[in-house]
Amino acid sequence: MQACKKCAETDQTRQVIKHPNFHNFNATQAENFLEKQQHGDMVIYPSSKGMDHLAVMWKVDDKLYQHIDVTETNTPSRPILAVDDKHQYANSDEPIATWTMCK
Repeated sequence: MQACKKCAETDQTRQVIKHPNFHNFNATQAENFLEKQQHGDMVIYPSSKGMDHLAVMWKVDDKLYQHIDVTETNTPSRPILAVDDKHQYANSDEPIATWTMCK
């Protein structure tokens, strides 16, 4: 019974995002994936905060990663991705470019 419950919880958090850097990882899997990548590489994965959140993790240096929480809000005209109240974007590449290139 416990195994079935765990599978159901895992299936609930599955998301599909059409982006080359999106993977159905958790934070540990994302760090393990980035460990073998170059500095500046990043991965997008489902956030544990809910279905309306995505996590962006990028490799700053060896064993040093920055985590960015992105909230997705659906509006009548188009979805909006927000990092905070001041930073809202129309597509998934905008917050990535802003937060990884400027930091």
